[in-house]
Amino acid sequence: PPQSSQNESLSPPIISTVSRNISNDEIFYVGGKASGPNLGIVIYLQNLSTGETFEQTVISDANGNWFYRHDSFLQSGEYILWAQERFAGNASPPSPQVKITVIPTAFQFGSSRLSYETVYALLSAVLFAIALGLLIVIFVIGRRGNKKKRLLLKEVKEAEDSIRQGFAVLKRDIEAELATVKKARLSKALSAEEKEKETRLLSDLEKVESYIGKEVFDIEKIEL
Repeated sequence: PPQSSQNESLSPPIISTVSRNISNDEIFYVGGKASGPNLGIVIYLQNLSTGETFEQTVISDANGNWFYRHDSFLQSGEYILWAQERFAGNASPPSPQVKITVIPTAFQFGSSRLSYETVYALLSAVLFAIALGLLIVIFVIGRRGNKKKRLLLKEVKEAEDSIRQGFAVLKRDIEAELATVKKARLSKALSAEEKEKETRLLSDLEKVESYIGKEVFDIEKIEL
């Protein structure tokens, strides 16, 4: 504490209110009682790490009360605080020292400061945005997949119809050809070999038709 002359009428100011344990995103304040009104109260705040000492003077009110509120945040670290009364060039003895701890609970970027709560809120917002983006991507991919599936099912359906129509035309043509052959040979009985070929051909047509119908039914079940 600074050395100065003393006056018997001046007593060390009483420090009754002080922010002893604060974070570096909280404002430092101190207040107390002087020995009289309209006295200068010199407040000293020293950083124990750097040795730098801050000094500020306030005036006690009509009841001798005084109060000071710092206009900016303090750097994190350990501090000691004391005060003196001053009047007409005289100073009281220094008050008892008060130890103050400023803990680092905020980030500082130049003149900008962010508390941990703000950082957590920003991180939460970023994570929420990422999660929302992923959901949108999944939704879009799902819709595209459904669209591709619908197109595939449409193509399969068209293929089914084409197969059925093609087989129907083939069956009709074969049956018409057999009918023509029969008419041409009305005057002549079919040989056993020709009858066997006709029977086998009709049987094969029925088997192919049954097989195609079964495969189409299986595809339709898969679509459902």
